[in-house]
Amino acid sequence: LLCTVQIAAHTVSDVPAKAASLSPGRYAFSVKLDTAMFASGGVEAEVIVPAGLTAPAPAVVFFHGNSRDKKLYKKAANFLTAAATGKAIIISVQNWWPLSGDRVEAFDDSRRATNLLVRKLVAAGMVNGERVYLAGFSAGGFTAIASFVQNLSYNEMMGDPEANSFNYAGVISMKGSFYP
Repeated sequence: LLCTVQIAAHTVSDVPAKAASLSPGRYAFSVKLDTAMFASGGVEAEVIVPAGLTAPAPAVVFFHGNSRDKKLYKKAANFLTAAATGKAIIISVQNWWPLSGDRVEAFDDSRRATNLLVRKLVAAGMVNGERVYLAGFSAGGFTAIASFVQNLSYNEMMGDPEANSFNYAGVISMKGSFYP
């Protein structure tokens, strides 16, 4: 028997100095998974830092609803920004479930990329790792719930703990027309 060890070679965008210092603005990030099912070009995200935050700040990860628009994540979380002022960072992530042509298992690319991105933001001192919440609208709500549950059920047999697990503080799903 020959034992092999798989070494993950994921890449996550560097954290800009302005973002790390919580300078208000919108910051683009990309996560390239070494074993993506559908997001072979990477999962894109936008980190929105509102005014009035001190590091490390709470964060809300938001997944958009059913759309084939690969850039929807750039505006889908806009409704959260005013309420986030002085309270939380918003991390808006591409939801690969609808982007894959409705292959529900594609949510896992978004989940794993989100775990890696959140870990990077926590390590940079931007985000309080004990106060990160998942949220989504419609199909994004499903992605948020499925991500939360999948992370709760992580075990060593899944491998790659950096991508496959993160201890989120909570989850909220905003109902759309996709599911009751």
